[in-house]
Amino acid sequence: MIIFIFNETELGDTTSSGDILPLPPPPPPPVLPLCPPMLIDQEIGAVFPTSSGANLIAENAAQVVPPVIVPPPPDLQPIVDKLAMYVARNGEDFESTVKAKNDARFDFLNPWNAHYSYYHYKKQLCQQQLKKKNKSNDDTG
Repeated sequence: MIIFIFNETELGDTTSSGDILPLPPPPPPPVLPLCPPMLIDQEIGAVFPTSSGANLIAENAAQVVPPVIVPPPPDLQPIVDKLAMYVARNGEDFESTVKAKNDARFDFLNPWNAHYSYYHYKKQLCQQQLKKKNKSNDDTG
């Protein structure tokens, strides 16, 4: 067993009665720059910084910074892909019907969800594929 013995001068500032003086207050927190103004593109659910506070049109912002597409986890991806195909086939009313059910499995239908941009991309891709398929059927038939 080791025992340390200190006299008052080794302990630092003390009062005449031997009490330890309180610590000085902590330094003030650093001054951080303000967050730059942001523009939210509701259609694709992406957030874009605006240049020097000026408002950018969402279309221009999408051209400046491409949206980040976060693929869903493997258990959710088939659901997203199938719903994107169903909405491409059946229209936006079908999407509204599913969204109105407030089922947690379909949270990706909301612009605030991390996987919304992936869903939106897949829906557009399916719509383009259906248009090409319909066009080729019209040309051959």
